[in-house]
This record gives sequence, C-alpha cells and structure tokens, in this order.
Amino acid sequence: MIDDLFDLLSEFDFVGAHITGMVDDSIVGHIANELDLNDEERTLSGGFMVFDPQAIKIPFTNFYNEDWIWLFLQAKGKKIIQTGNVIQSKYDPFLNYQSKIIFQEFGEILLSGVSKVYNENSFEKLTQRLFWRDILNERKKYLKKLTIASERQGLENYSTIIQHIQNNYSNFNTQSFQNTFKIFWNDVAIFHELNEKS
Repeated sequence: MIDDLFDLLSEFDFVGAHITGMVDDSIVGHIANELDLNDEERTLSGGFMVFDPQAIKIPFTNFYNEDWIWLFLQAKGKKIIQTGNVIQSKYDPFLNYQSKIIFQEFGEILLSGVSKVYNENSFEKLTQRLFWRDILNERKKYLKKLTIASERQGLENYSTIIQHIQNNYSNFNTQSFQNTFKIFWNDVAIFHELNEKS
C-alpha cells in the first residue's frame, strides 16, 4: 500500500487511503454519524497520506483537524486521489470526552470556516469577524439539531456530551478565530521569506 501511494505521486500532488475500521473523526463527528446527520465535507486524512514536502506552500499550526485544514488551504488546482483501504483499530471515542472535546470543537469550527471559503475560493474571509459570527451561529444550530435527534432516539449520553460543549461555548468567540488566521497568514509570509532565503 505504501509503495503504491508513493508511486502515484508521479501523477498526483496528494495521495491517501480510505480509513476503515474506526472512522477518523471527532467525538461530535461520531455522534453525527450514529444519528446519520454528518454533513461534514471530508478529504484525505493525515492518518494515511503521502505528498512531496517541496509542494507545500501553506503550512498550518497544530490545531485539531489541522490535516484537513492544511489540505483545503492548498488543494485548489491540485490533483488528489484516495485509493485503497487501511484499517484503524477501534477504540471508544467517547472515553474521557471532557478532556478533549473543547480542543476538538475549536478545530471543528476552524474546519467549517475553511471548507466554506474553499468552496467560495475566498480565503480572505477567514480574517473577518462577521464571517466567524455566521460560522459560530451555524455550528450552534447544528449542535442543537444533534441534541434534538439524540433525545428523540433516547440517546441521553450523546445529548449529555453535546450539552458539555454548549456549556463551554464561552471558550469560542469571533475574535479568537479571526486572530488565529491573522497570525497564521503572517506566519505564512515569514515561512515563504525564510524558504526563499534557504
């Protein structure tokens, strides 16, 4: 499988395999999958992907979903293929959810914003507070939808997990997302400057 993926780099910019067994997703993503309400646009998983490091024009910092965000930021006009399967061992994604779900939620919101502007081809929106206000409002509506579906199906454990996120939504505000990308684009400029000097 690894040899096959590297061979494909002669034709494609990014090559990945399908992750089977345990789907590569967040805690909320696993809940949404169980409720058949996952509307997330998926791309290659950093869990099993090959690429030429020289082709990277836009790095990205270590947030949850950084692999998908990173790929969306540089995938325009690139050739991408996903082929074959690798199996990820199963585990309980809900175990100790309190210790990881807020970190994941920040990355989920970042990914929602990046995937939206990727489709519109307008990355400058990522530094606008009004844009993030809309993304946060959409995310809150989505979490409410998951809560309602969980309660309808008698899955109280899922609604408890989502309630934990909602109780901690003061961690998320438009300025934090706006600043994340203001700092990020500045870092990209520095990266290019250093790259040219080397």
